[in-house]
Amino acid sequence: MADVKPWAVKSTDDIFGILAIVDGGGTLATILKIKGSTRTPIAKGTAQALDEYGDISAKSVFGAATTMYEATSEFEVTSGTLSLALLYLGATGTSGTNITGVSIKTSNGGWPTVSITGNVGKVLEAAPTGKLNKWALPAISVVGRKVAQDFGGGGAGELGFDAPADTKITGSGIDFTVNFSETVDGEGLPVAFSIHGADGSMSADFVAVADLAQFLQPWTLDATTGYLWDNLANPATAKSPNEYWTGSASATLADPATSLPRVSA
Repeated sequence: MADVKPWAVKSTDDIFGILAIVDGGGTLATILKIKGSTRTPIAKGTAQALDEYGDISAKSVFGAATTMYEATSEFEVTSGTLSLALLYLGATGTSGTNITGVSIKTSNGGWPTVSITGNVGKVLEAAPTGKLNKWALPAISVVGRKVAQDFGGGGAGELGFDAPADTKITGSGIDFTVNFSETVDGEGLPVAFSIHGADGSMSADFVAVADLAQFLQPWTLDATTGYLWDNLANPATAKSPNEYWTGSASATLADPATSLPRVSA
C-alpha cells in the first residue's frame, strides 16, 4: 500500500503561517480561528500503449513529484479588527510555499471568513531587481462581528458604493489574486515557477427595504471611499412573490499597480 504521509495535513494546520503574523503586541491568532485546511498532491500522469486488440500492453507513470501540492486554509474573524494590510500575495517565509489568492466574505448570518489559497513545494524564480515576489494588500478593515460589512466603517466604507437610500447590505466580498505560471520538462514534471499580475475585485449584495425604485436609481462609486475601485456593475435585480427586491453589484481595482503593489526588496 502506498505511503500517503508526505501529503497528510491536519484540518487545523496553518499551512501559510497566517496565525503567526504579528498584529500589534500579539499575533493574528488572537482574532482569527482556523476552520480547516487542505493540501492536495499534484497528480502524476500516465502513458499507455495498446496492442492490436485495444488492450493495454505497456504503461508508465510520469509527472509531478509528490512533494508539490495545491493548498487552502480557511479562517474566521471572531474578534477585534483585521487589517488586510497584514496579509499579502506571493512568497511566504517558507521557501516553495506561495499564496496565490486571498478571499474575504461577510454576511448577515455568520462571522467574516478569510480563505487563503496557494501551493507548496514550488520554489519561485528570482524576483525583478529591487523587488520581492510579494504583493501588499490595501489597508481595508474587517471587523470580527457576525454582520454584513462594507469594510470601512461609516457610510459606504471601503466598498465605496453610493447606494440609493432605503437599501441594506446583506453580504460582501473582496478577492485578491496573483497569476502563477510554471513550465514542465519532457516527462511532465514542473521544473520552473513564476508569479506575476496581482489584481482584485469586490462585490456586495443588497435588499431594498422600500420598493424597486431604489434599485432603478443610479449606483455610483464614491469619490472618497471608493478610490480603490472602478468598472462598477449596477445591481441585477430579482424578486420572488411576497419578498423584497434584492440586488448585487461589483467592481475591480482601478489601479492595481498603486493599490496592490509589488513589495520592494
